[in-house]
Amino acid sequence: MNKSFIKTYAQAFLDLVFPNICIHCKSPLSGNEQQVCSLCLSKLPFTNNWLHQHNVVSEVFWGRVRVEGACSMVFFEKDSIFQGLLHHLKYKDNPQVGVVLGRYFANKLAGTKFANADVVVPVPLHKYRFRKRGYNQSERIAVGIHEVLNIPVLPDNMKRVKATKTQTSKSRFERWQNVEGVFKIDDPEVFVDKHVLVVDDVVTTGATSESLMA
Repeated sequence: MNKSFIKTYAQAFLDLVFPNICIHCKSPLSGNEQQVCSLCLSKLPFTNNWLHQHNVVSEVFWGRVRVEGACSMVFFEKDSIFQGLLHHLKYKDNPQVGVVLGRYFANKLAGTKFANADVVVPVPLHKYRFRKRGYNQSERIAVGIHEVLNIPVLPDNMKRVKATKTQTSKSRFERWQNVEGVFKIDDPEVFVDKHVLVVDDVVTTGATSESLMA
């Protein structure tokens, strides 16, 4: 019995005991699929606003902070596939979902100005929340982007120095107050003359990203 047969048999046994299925639709994954099947990923409600210089996200920052461009990848819809994936990422101890999403998003961004960034900076978590979750979900998305676009990820130069409450149900002004002064750069020289791609898992009013970039 050769080694390749044993390996194939062992993998078949593992697939039977621990089936490799899509975390959303529960269908078997095939080929290079991980966590989420290609069909479910294709059904995400993509915004396509990364294809346009002026879009609803970039307009959020007009007159507030200077950015070369901004976009969201997916519309957040209640009870959607994306909400389920985000729930797995943030609350079900499944960081690999973020990497899978990051790769998929990066393929969408390839050929756009976002792919020309010098570094990727995930919005940091406060150390308390990081210890509780065990990882930064935005950093996992950033890693997926790096794997496709080969842009270095700098997760440690930006720190969240103040714990904040969730932004959910807060007004625009309350969201700004909630994140004012919460970020600190350890070494600002690292970002001099660099195009920085800031990655966050969710954007609403843009208050968090604005506070980070201010």
